[in-house]
Amino acid sequence: NTDNHMKLKKVNTVDFSLLKVPKEGALPKDKKYTRTVLALTLLVLIILSYVYFGVCGTGLAVFFIDIDDYFYECVDNIMARSNFQKFLLFAPALLFDTTRYYLPNTIVFFIMLFKRKKTKEEDEFHPFVSIILPAYNEGANIKKTLDSILANNYDNFEIIVVDDASTDLTPPICREYQKNGLIKFFRKETRGGKPSALNYGLQFAKGELIFHFDAEVVVYINAIREAVKPFKDPKVGAVSGDLKVANDKKSLATRLQAAEYGMGISVQRRWLSATKTLQIASGAFGVFRREILMESKGTDPETGEDLDITLKTKKMGHKVVFAPDAIAKTNVPETFWHLFKQRVRWDRCYIRLNLRKHGNISNFKKFQFGDFCAFIL
Repeated sequence: NTDNHMKLKKVNTVDFSLLKVPKEGALPKDKKYTRTVLALTLLVLIILSYVYFGVCGTGLAVFFIDIDDYFYECVDNIMARSNFQKFLLFAPALLFDTTRYYLPNTIVFFIMLFKRKKTKEEDEFHPFVSIILPAYNEGANIKKTLDSILANNYDNFEIIVVDDASTDLTPPICREYQKNGLIKFFRKETRGGKPSALNYGLQFAKGELIFHFDAEVVVYINAIREAVKPFKDPKVGAVSGDLKVANDKKSLATRLQAAEYGMGISVQRRWLSATKTLQIASGAFGVFRREILMESKGTDPETGEDLDITLKTKKMGHKVVFAPDAIAKTNVPETFWHLFKQRVRWDRCYIRLNLRKHGNISNFKKFQFGDFCAFIL
């Protein structure tokens, strides 16, 4: 809003390019040179491999003919088997890939085809919301996050930053915003983890809705408004925002994750929401009704707190929906090793929470049958 923009100009921290949806620009020269070197290196390695295996010249044609023959031999081998054996061969792909990718894409296509128009009543829904940002050593990122939130086109909110005993420049950066009346800032002297910081901020939150953002996301200009709209339905207890990868140009690992986020979040969560089987409101961008968080006594001090609080919300009989137009960008692991460790941690939390803490997911008095199916798949 206008007041926030004036205060931001005063402290000289705002990046007004965040007022628009980010667009990809041209690659820097060093990036272009890096790609060229990689392409030439790959070409040299391919040529050397041909030389090493003795398939240069006329031998190269023989090499591809052998591959072609092998392919047809495999096809003939499959076709010679019984129908039951063919079914067993393709059953895993039919069972898992169809239900996880092809079917969702088809469902999402028809959802978008018959998507209803926004009503004036939805636009007039304007509750006061509290945005809680737990931060630990986010000095390099938190300015962009705060600027993007303050530049949003929704003006009925407060920002609560809880510093979890950071040792970098996070506290002085946040105090500058606090001095200008833009945020509420609280510092914990002992680190307690993200759930502890969320619970600490909840004590001071006055909003009807509670936003959970990571302190390194960049929020699109209409993200808050779009995330609020589903709560017009009193049965909705939690909303998951759409996440995209901010550092997708950093490495092959981040590029693959960008594609995964596009399929696994932007597309898949649309159909999970439509079929009422969405089980998680992302910790990086999730919204909850205040009374639900208070009734469940906040978030439990454990990893996977976003899945835990979402499952609690469903147990209370509330719906969890996806807001595809509420978009934020987040950073992802830049190496395959860090990605592997992250996914092991996520999978461990998912299995533990679903099988132990919320092991009654097969109890259809508390959960829907679709929730059980979503867990199995």
